[in-house]
Amino acid sequence: MSYQETINESRQKAGAPERRIQRNVSAFLHNVIELVELQAKLLSVDIRDSTNSLKLPVILFAVGFCLFLGMIPVLLGGIGFILYQQLEWSLGASLISVAVIATLVSGGLCYTGFKLSASGLGLLRRSQQELKENVAWIKSALVETDSVGLSPGEAAKRRYSRF
Repeated sequence: MSYQETINESRQKAGAPERRIQRNVSAFLHNVIELVELQAKLLSVDIRDSTNSLKLPVILFAVGFCLFLGMIPVLLGGIGFILYQQLEWSLGASLISVAVIATLVSGGLCYTGFKLSASGLGLLRRSQQELKENVAWIKSALVETDSVGLSPGEAAKRRYSRF
């Protein structure tokens, strides 16, 4: 019928709905793949920065832990004997007091290393925040029809331009 030909011609000129859907889906998938690539790059940079900032804390922790386990027997024993001879303490009391002091020093070194390593691992929060924003964009792109063809940056500009 003639009116069907007119409708079909107008659909072809405006672009069939199937083609628009296909373009929107492919643009969306392209943007999702781009986000995954950027997220992986950001994670690798954050891991590199975290490992660089963890060198000193790991060294401090290792030294403190070695001191705690070994307590440098000859040095600590020598200090214990000095206390035994100079202060006239019993041999047991002088050795125990040296062991307690060495344990406190090694504990302080381990604690400092742990605190510094915890702050170094905080650098991964940047990747975590970006991942949250990317997931939010994917969710909003699936719901909002006007942002499907937009890149994440363009969608964010449009989303925040209202404020």
